[in-house]
Amino acid sequence: MVYDYEIIFPNGERACGRLVADNQHIAALQLKSKKCCILKLKMISESRLCKTNSSNDFLILALFSYKLAVFWQAGIPLLRALQIIAENIDKKWQRALLEVIEALKNGSSLASAIEGKTQLFTKFYVAMIAIAEQVGLVDKVLFKLAKHYNNLYKLSRQIKKAIIYPSLVLASLAMLLVFFVVILVPV
Repeated sequence: MVYDYEIIFPNGERACGRLVADNQHIAALQLKSKKCCILKLKMISESRLCKTNSSNDFLILALFSYKLAVFWQAGIPLLRALQIIAENIDKKWQRALLEVIEALKNGSSLASAIEGKTQLFTKFYVAMIAIAEQVGLVDKVLFKLAKHYNNLYKLSRQIKKAIIYPSLVLASLAMLLVFFVVILVPV
């Protein structure tokens, strides 16, 4: 599969391009090896049987956490980092991040700014950020949260794939039953 990407390095330099990878995770790993933050990673071609669900909240939350952690480690101010991330994310997240930015400008902490966004951030996520801010390990916690939500994304995809086969078997059995009842029984 071919992916378009946009990355930013800790010094603020941006780069764009294309790469070929088996899946989005491998493409992201290739880009992460360049010691950069991924702003955009979009598949531009794929097989018809293997479509990714880019709207999956676990994946978006994992990418958001990773990007914010990289910006945090690079010393980029939180407001600027959130603005950059908001520029390159779907509309639902963009609106929420703009509200978070406004709350931060009014003096809120990051945890209290994202606390009201329950449709995007879980209570667990908010609690972990609150603890990280108190301890001073926000970047490390964000990396751990990115890994956690990436694992949840992978698990949810595996579960969906595991459900396909039994669903197909049940559907074929239902069609066979309809065939017997409608065609064979009347004869």
